[in-house]
Amino acid sequence: CHQERPRNKDTQNNLAISPAEHAATVARDQLRNAESESRSAKEAAKTASDYKEAVEKARLHFQKEIEALLPDTKFSEPGQKLSEDELNLLLAHAHRKIENLTKAHVKMQATEHERAQMFQRQQERVAKDLERQRAELDATLEVKLVKQQEAFEHELQQQLRRQVAAHTEHLKEALEEQRQELNRMFGLEVEKKIIEERAQHNAALSSSVAKLQGMEEYLKARDELDRLSQQAKGLWLACQGLRHTLVHGPASGTSGPQSLTADVQLVERAAPMSPYVPLVLASIPEEALTRGVYPEVALKERFAHVERTCRRVALVDDQRPSSLLRYLASYLQSLCVIYPKELPEEELADEQRVL
Repeated sequence: CHQERPRNKDTQNNLAISPAEHAATVARDQLRNAESESRSAKEAAKTASDYKEAVEKARLHFQKEIEALLPDTKFSEPGQKLSEDELNLLLAHAHRKIENLTKAHVKMQATEHERAQMFQRQQERVAKDLERQRAELDATLEVKLVKQQEAFEHELQQQLRRQVAAHTEHLKEALEEQRQELNRMFGLEVEKKIIEERAQHNAALSSSVAKLQGMEEYLKARDELDRLSQQAKGLWLACQGLRHTLVHGPASGTSGPQSLTADVQLVERAAPMSPYVPLVLASIPEEALTRGVYPEVALKERFAHVERTCRRVALVDDQRPSSLLRYLASYLQSLCVIYPKELPEEELADEQRVL
């Protein structure tokens, strides 16, 4: 550092020395950068020249191989043609050359891969060493900077003492006013920066709090939605069980009245918080819960049995006694008469129901 070398007594109080030294340092840095760019350009030119020489050597080497392989052929003569044997020999040599080059290329790739890995490891070690040296250099520079700052402050104090002793009271008052003005401006600037940083921090904090509140509300709504969804699924399954009992009856296959107490209790437990389910369940008669009801399938079978019996005795008069012959004729008539069967509305409308 230029502050560490001893100063001449004639120039130590000259305030123009420091800017000149700084300009000289900047010029030296620019000169070093220019030298580095010049070396890079020279290396690029040397690489291009080496590549050109390598291409020329490869061409001459290939020409010598062809001349050694076909010594009787003059390739420099115009209109020269190769025979089939010469072409086959040239193709075989080319195949061998390609195989050798392929093997060399694979070997070179493996070598380059190993070199790349080694270079990467070296780079990692160099980066670690560079980081360590940089940390050490930063620490050293920090220590030097502190020392230089202390020395500069001490030297500045000495100069101020000499100036106070040499100059008049008016200059002292002017310096004091300037110092106070600078302190006031610096205080105002610092206070302004603190207010701006505090406003930015409050804005970021408010935004973060709003986002957290939004996420909390979303999670609560999602939890409530999942709970209602599970409750709806349970209620749907319980209603499906009640519907199955009303339509098909129990799994045992009995056709008598079936109690609905168990199914109704399942439906009631499936929706404990719903205000409508208890009202709907309260409309079910008590007799249906205790005595039970007949399944829909059993009722349809009974009505079908009654209908078949009525068709078989349609000719029998219930007001007077009938003969066995009339019973037989009525039975034969029921066998011969074809009754139309109505199709369900779903089949007429070509609709499909999903249960």
